[in-house]
Amino acid sequence: MVLSTVFGLIALVFVVLNFIVSLKITKTLTFHGVDISYPLLHIRIYRYAGMYKDITLREDGKVGPLYQQFIITNRIFLVFLALGIIASYLF
Repeated sequence: MVLSTVFGLIALVFVVLNFIVSLKITKTLTFHGVDISYPLLHIRIYRYAGMYKDITLREDGKVGPLYQQFIITNRIFLVFLALGIIASYLF
C-alpha cells in the first residue's frame, strides 16, 4: 500500500508539471494569434502541443523546448500511474 501511494504521489507531481508546461504552451500559442479554449484544455492539449511544434519549427527551424517537456512529463506521469495501479493490486 505504501508503494502505490509513493508512485501515486510521484505521478501527481508529474501531472502538475505537465499542466504547467501545457499552460506555457497555450501562452505561446496565444502570442501567435491562436484562440485557446481553456475549459476544453484537457481535451485539446495534444492538438495545441502539435500546433506549438509546427509553429516553433517554422519559426526557428527546430522544435521548441516546451514540446519535449510536455512529452516527457506526460510519459513519466503515465509510467508512474501504471506502476501505482500495478503496485496496488500486487501488494
